[in-house]
Amino acid sequence: MAEHKTEDGKKEKYFLFYDGETVSGKVSLALKNPNKRLEHQGIKIEFIGQIAISFVLPSAAASMMLSKRWTL
Repeated sequence: MAEHKTEDGKKEKYFLFYDGETVSGKVSLALKNPNKRLEHQGIKIEFIGQIAISFVLPSAAASMMLSKRWTL
């Protein structure tokens, strides 16, 4: 986990992954009203992050996003 201080002084925690690490997990969905049916066309999970390029410039970074859609 990486900690980041926001502009208003609050600390937020983020997952931190390094090159070559496998990212895996499990997603659970719970409906507010379990008696109702949820209509959907799949579930989309996004990884949004930043790649630091510290060997070029200490402040250089490239933004990236990975998106995958699963149909259940």
